[in-house]
Amino acid sequence: MIKKLSCFAGDIKVKPHEFIKNAAATFQLLLLAAIAFLLVLDCEREVLLLAKLNMAYVGLLFFVRSLQSQQKIFTTPSIILLSLALIGADLLTVAHYERLYINVAIVLAYILLKIIRPETRKDAYQLGSIIGFVSIFTLLHLIAVECLCLSDYIWHAWYATFITLNIWLLTKHNIHVLKTLAPKITLTLLFVYTFLVAQMPIKTIPAAFKIFEFKIDYNSTFSTFNIAIYASLALVIAVYYFFRASKVLELALVIIIIILSHHILATSWLPVWLGLAVGLVLSLLLMKNKKPVFIALAILILQADLYTIKTAPHGEQLNELTRHVIKEERTAIWSDAWEMQKASPVKNWIYGHGQNEFLIDFQSYSRYHKQNTNFTSPHNSVLDVLYASGLLGLTLLLCACFYTYFFLIKLVCSDEKNKALGNAILIALTTMLISNGLNYGFLRLISIFPLAFIYGSIIYIYQNKIQIQNIQHTP
Repeated sequence: MIKKLSCFAGDIKVKPHEFIKNAAATFQLLLLAAIAFLLVLDCEREVLLLAKLNMAYVGLLFFVRSLQSQQKIFTTPSIILLSLALIGADLLTVAHYERLYINVAIVLAYILLKIIRPETRKDAYQLGSIIGFVSIFTLLHLIAVECLCLSDYIWHAWYATFITLNIWLLTKHNIHVLKTLAPKITLTLLFVYTFLVAQMPIKTIPAAFKIFEFKIDYNSTFSTFNIAIYASLALVIAVYYFFRASKVLELALVIIIIILSHHILATSWLPVWLGLAVGLVLSLLLMKNKKPVFIALAILILQADLYTIKTAPHGEQLNELTRHVIKEERTAIWSDAWEMQKASPVKNWIYGHGQNEFLIDFQSYSRYHKQNTNFTSPHNSVLDVLYASGLLGLTLLLCACFYTYFFLIKLVCSDEKNKALGNAILIALTTMLISNGLNYGFLRLISIFPLAFIYGSIIYIYQNKIQIQNIQHTP
């Protein structure tokens, strides 16, 4: 009887700690969800504001866990006081440079503490790869511009890195919260997002789905192309959950898939359709199940029908591109950008020119500059990274892409439990790399933030597999 009472008392003592832990994890997840939702709505200013909050919060979490790992030195009251001091330092730092340095230093200290212990070195290597990727691009930028000044694109990369670090913390310490709440939050945001997309004043959206009309100038407020890119991600998520949903939810997801597909087509944004098509073909080549093949054929037939009846200017644009591919604007930009790259000194071929230099440098090479049209990127990720970060940066990017695709292809081919999620990630990654790669620079917010969430999904799969293996090997 005494043992039962002592165990019950022990449970009571643990519960408040577990409640705080789960509450913190839930806030992490909600913060990520808010960033993702505002991102797909193309609200850049609000996304950056939440990204700064995420950076401070993730830094605080790493700080607390670092102190907790040294229990012989730091007691609970001292950890609370030091955490409050860190929050105050984050609030008082006027320049965001200082805020970045503080939080990066905390993560690096956490990595060093993990390296010291042999059983936690794998965690250190994972975090080192996340931090190391953006650190190398930052270093190449600083060498190229020859001053300690970071461009907006470098800031975007660091904010995206802390999004991935947030997901790493969730998968490492609170993966049960992620498994429980993430699908519900994702589906809720998917329904809300599709509802908002259906209200956008694009004439080809079926009127039946419109409940109200925006009284704003759509073209000057939102980027139609950006919304198309984000809608393609939502489409992939909707298809993924379609195969896992109940009959009632399946019907709702079918409607969502139709609305999003029609919206993407209505924007006549070819890079998005190209990315989706390549990702779908790659996915189908790796799958043995025939059911997705029929869905893919249905999508292609729908695309052909819409092209034939000219529901959207997509078909006209494709015909125009086929007839005048050499004179097409994007092809001309690539040609001019390559001429500029060939004129670069050897040192800049190695480490690049820096992230902010393309806009000014390209004006003397661009045939569109005389028409008062200038570009911030060459509309080609390879040329963009090559000019900004040199061969070193391009090699790093290609190696990262190769390793990621190798992991995903191996996952899809050999892991039955994670095959569906791996396929969805593969399609989403391919769509982002192609659609953004043919229009934006690699470190732009619209490019790097979605990749942060995609890479975070890969981390989730990896950590989940490790957790399952540990449970199976536990005697």
